[in-house]
Amino acid sequence: MGPNAKIKNQFGCAKAAQHLGVSTQVLERWYRNGSLPGKQKNGVLQFNKKELQTWADKNNFSWIEPNSQSQANNCSIDLLSKAIERGGTHHCAKNVDAKAALKYIVNHTEMPEDINRGKLLKKILEREKVASTGFGNGIAIPHPRKPIGSILPAPIISIWTFEEAIPFNAIDGEPVSIILLLLSSNTKIHLHLLSKLGMLIKEEHIIKMINKKRTVDHIVEYVDGLEKKWL
Repeated sequence: MGPNAKIKNQFGCAKAAQHLGVSTQVLERWYRNGSLPGKQKNGVLQFNKKELQTWADKNNFSWIEPNSQSQANNCSIDLLSKAIERGGTHHCAKNVDAKAALKYIVNHTEMPEDINRGKLLKKILEREKVASTGFGNGIAIPHPRKPIGSILPAPIISIWTFEEAIPFNAIDGEPVSIILLLLSSNTKIHLHLLSKLGMLIKEEHIIKMINKKRTVDHIVEYVDGLEKKWL
């Protein structure tokens, strides 16, 4: 193998995250805890394509080609605010653990009747076993390993608050009191919305609105304004 081929099969954190359909923060955490193959060179994380594909197969992750023409032709990017409007805002007063919380959310989130909630919960729990979706600061963004497919006509983000914070094995070790369930039909939309949610949870005002249990209309209006600023 020539030097050019070796370079082509090595890539950084951002591209590796795209191929696995996760955020760069999650990817770095997997590397730090030893669950993901990679190496550091001059302080920069690098990944080998073949090693990552083997890891993805072993852990039942889809290998995503972000620039594939088929993906570009088969989906359109949806607004974060619209996905939140579909999923709504909810509150759970029960004292539950992480598994029970996810089961409660899946059972009480409005979604098409054709979606098997039991199978969906299993896929979400399988994703949590690989690595927690607790992003820190009391927030988690659970989602299945693979997008649901065409059975879901439009993406859903369901916002849940909990009376008691839940141990969630989050990146900062803190319990979670806000859970944002993300459901999407294909990889391109999933990556887009996950990226936007990563930006959203950094906005202190929206976190205050969620904790104060503001109505979904108020939250959608505020998020819509943010999205226009992000353009």
